Amino acid sequence: MALDGRTNSDTIIRKLGGIFTRFGMPEELMTDNGPQFAAEQFRCFAAKCDFRHITSSPHFPQSNGMAERAIKTAKWILKQDDPDLALLSYRSTPTEPTKESPARLLMGREIRTTLPVLKESLLPKWPDLETVKMNDTKAKRCYEKYYNRRYSTKTLPTLSVGERVRIKTDEEKVWTTTATVQRQEATPRSFTLETGCGGTPRRNRRHIPFTSEPKITCNTFCDTKGTYHSSHVL
Repeated sequence: MALDGRTNSDTIIRKLGGIFTRFGMPEELMTDNGPQFAAEQFRCFAAKCDFRHITSSPHFPQSNGMAERAIKTAKWILKQDDPDLALLSYRSTPTEPTKESPARLLMGREIRTTLPVLKESLLPKWPDLETVKMNDTKAKRCYEKYYNRRYSTKTLPTLSVGERVRIKTDEEKVWTTTATVQRQEATPRSFTLETGCGGTPRRNRRHIPFTSEPKITCNTFCDTKGTYHSSHVL
């Protein structure tokens, strides 16, 4: 999507509008937290087109992995001697997860390339979408399994609303600021926090360690003389 060097809200909305007129309006759109997507103008555009706008966790581009992978593929195509032919080959080649080509998933038919093919394969024939979704889900689970095994990943403890944690602000190099979990966002493993200064930053679970501050509770008791005392229990 060429933006002519400009990435403000007006340019983004104009380019997305052109895509929507060709392929229809989406039900959900996921972006990063760029200022052009956080502007009031883009929020009005999302309401007008009736789609749900979800942003990835700030400072955590891995949570928008599908877009990052698409950018990597686009850069590889642009480096080829003939980018148009490379893009044609990409769109006509079945992918490993879905077992179908992007062209057939989009248009219900294969597209003609420089390779000889049977004319019957160019006729409209929609793939079984349920099978495609099942194959895609199965492949992604397999990728996740091997990734977790390779990098010895582990599931982080869950966070509950009101829990005390530590975060790192944009000006800090270490996790020194304490905050309270306010709510969990729609993006997986993304939480909105509340700091003592009144700020409400959003972070991915990976960037939210537990605080070392002890939990303090106050117990009130009455002695034999009828005097009430309070004691702090760590």
